[in-house]
Amino acid sequence: MHEARALMGVQETQDDFKKVCHIVRVRGEIDLDHAEDIAAALADAIREAAPHSDIIVDLSTCSFCDSTGLNALLRARADAVEKNVRVRLAAPGHQILRLLELTGALTRFPLDPSAPEPPAV
Repeated sequence: MHEARALMGVQETQDDFKKVCHIVRVRGEIDLDHAEDIAAALADAIREAAPHSDIIVDLSTCSFCDSTGLNALLRARADAVEKNVRVRLAAPGHQILRLLELTGALTRFPLDPSAPEPPAV
């Protein structure tokens, strides 16, 4: 079993107004053993996010998500909505897309086809 890690970073993007975008990068599997770590990283991002900003969950290197992982994502989305923040899923793999589709959760998240670039150092 692979370990899941959430690496949280902040990347600034330019729109009409300068907007901060929080990126939570997920590595490995989001399962019963690791969903709490992901939930904690998402809660931190939501707490730090300004209203009308985005939290992007980079799933490009997430190999698996079970129902506990899905619940962590849905809980984060609900918390974000209360703060007027949007949770986006970036580069979800086939298994995660199928899980979202089968559970009816696919329409609850904006999807980005690719992961955001890491901020320049």
